[in-house]
Amino acid sequence: MIPPKGINPWDLLFQGAWKANSFMLTLFFTVLIASLLLNIEHKNNTWKVLFTLPVSKGRIYLDKLCVLLMFLSAYYVLFVMFTLGAGLILGLIWPQLKFLQLAPDLPHLGLLLIRSFLSSLAVLAIHFWLSFRVRNMIIPIGLACILFVVFFSLLQSRWEWVIYFPYSFNYISIVKVDFAKDVQYGPFLKHELISVVYFVVVSFASFWDFTRWYKAK
Repeated sequence: MIPPKGINPWDLLFQGAWKANSFMLTLFFTVLIASLLLNIEHKNNTWKVLFTLPVSKGRIYLDKLCVLLMFLSAYYVLFVMFTLGAGLILGLIWPQLKFLQLAPDLPHLGLLLIRSFLSSLAVLAIHFWLSFRVRNMIIPIGLACILFVVFFSLLQSRWEWVIYFPYSFNYISIVKVDFAKDVQYGPFLKHELISVVYFVVVSFASFWDFTRWYKAK
């Protein structure tokens, strides 16, 4: 479909890609990487080996969390790169789409990437904690599926406090939800800052739990 006059095709491409990505893919990617990373330790019974190394439990925790954050960052960078690549290929095949004549709005794209990343942090922290506490990775994934259904129900019922429900954060960062009581703080929305607060609080609590009470089984 040829974009209307005055419309940048890159805006249409990224708008569709972001919407599809934020509704379900980002949420379950975040849950899966958190579950899979620590399930390796559970499955191979390597927690006991890690705890015998001359490294503190706090260092182990922070290293695992940093790896998760790097995976999530790589996911966003690759998403943007592949979307840009798709636009260039479309421009080569169908020059009338004008992907090669116009440039994407990179500053806006970068801001959207940062906002979406921040909105994913709350779920990452929650499932990171669950993943070292629950050996069976099906349970955290199943919980995410149930809470995704809850998010969809809240969205359909137009619940105004959806900005406090972490499983909705990524979607409402991309799609404007007019019934939610969201507030703009500079370039960020209120729920994105709430996500950062959730991340800090949950990460601190899980760090305390891991270093004080967690024992390898």
